[in-house]
Amino acid sequence: MGEPTEPATMVQRFVVERLIRDDELTITPADALFSSGLLSSFAVTQLIVFLEDSFSIRIPITEVTLDDFDTIERIVRVVTRFRR
Repeated sequence: MGEPTEPATMVQRFVVERLIRDDELTITPADALFSSGLLSSFAVTQLIVFLEDSFSIRIPITEVTLDDFDTIERIVRVVTRFRR
């Protein structure tokens, strides 16, 4: 079995391959995803489902905003917050 993949790598891969659908695009953990228009607000639902399934967490929609998902760094903070 290989090494476990870090949350940031998993999230970045999902965003690029499944939401943006451009395997050649390179994004950094600090790049704006939603506020830049790279992703529409409709993608947040898919992202939340991915995070909940991948990290065995529940993200109460009343406790997050779209801004919490605007960068890979912020998304990882959400995962960390709800893993506790």
